[in-house]
Amino acid sequence: MKHHTLMTYEQWQHCFKTALKRTIKRKVIQALQLLVLAIIISMPIWMLIDWILFGY
Repeated sequence: MKHHTLMTYEQWQHCFKTALKRTIKRKVIQALQLLVLAIIISMPIWMLIDWILFGY
């Protein structure tokens, strides 16, 4: 984003919308990465607990 000394409302609105979309996209990607990481970490633990409780 370019830094202007004086922006019109339309220019400010465009910069704000672009930054907001970028922030939302980044947060969604981080949430999905966290979800995948949680699944990868919990799967072996879940399998071990299932094996202990129910056997083969």
